[in-house]
Amino acid sequence: ILMYFQHFLHLLLSLLLSSERTNKMRYLLLFAIQIYWKIIPASKRKQCIFRESCSHYVWRITAEEGFIQGIKAFLFRNKHCCPGYAIYKYQNNYELKTINGLILKEEEIDKRLLTPDNPTLIDFDSPDVLSKHKLKIRI
Repeated sequence: ILMYFQHFLHLLLSLLLSSERTNKMRYLLLFAIQIYWKIIPASKRKQCIFRESCSHYVWRITAEEGFIQGIKAFLFRNKHCCPGYAIYKYQNNYELKTINGLILKEEEIDKRLLTPDNPTLIDFDSPDVLSKHKLKIRI
C-alpha cells in the first residue's frame, strides 16, 4: 500500500503547475490521508518511531503549510521512519538515533519505545551497561 501511495504522490507532483492546482492538490493529499486512515485500521498500520505518527504529521504540515511542504514532510518521514535505530538513555534523557543518522529528542520519540524493557534501549545510567550490551572501551 505504501508503494501505491508513493506512486500516487509522484503523480500528484507531476500535476503541479499553478497555485490553483497546488491548492487543489493540498485537498487531494488530505483526502488521500483520510482514505488511508479509514481503509487501514490503526492496529494494522506500521508502528512509527515518532511520537506524532507519520500520517498525522504529514496531515498537519499539509493543512498548515500547503501541498509542497506536505510532500516534503512525507518524503522526510518516509526516509527516516525506518527499521534500524538505537535508543540511548543518559542522565535520565532519551535520544533515538536512526540508521540514517537522524537524532530524535525524547519529546519526539513514541512513548511505547521509552520503556526499560525495550531491547533497543542502551541505558548509560545503568551500572551494568558495558556487560549488558557487550560494549568495550577502547583507549
